[in-house]
Amino acid sequence: MKLDTIALILVILSVAGYALAVFTGIIAVASEHWLTWIAAAVLLIIAYIMVRVILDRVSNKEDDYYDKNVEK
Repeated sequence: MKLDTIALILVILSVAGYALAVFTGIIAVASEHWLTWIAAAVLLIIAYIMVRVILDRVSNKEDDYYDKNVEK
């Protein structure tokens, strides 16, 4: 595994842990307020979009081909 791949994995895990802590904190602090649920929903939507983008990039063979074979 290349060093940049390991660094990317560590960054993704760190961001995911931080997002989970923020989400848990939002729910724990003000679980009875309706604005809290809106903030939690927004965080979940952003996390979902981030996961989809990363999975799309990792599984896209065409992007890998152009990264390796096309000169800049």
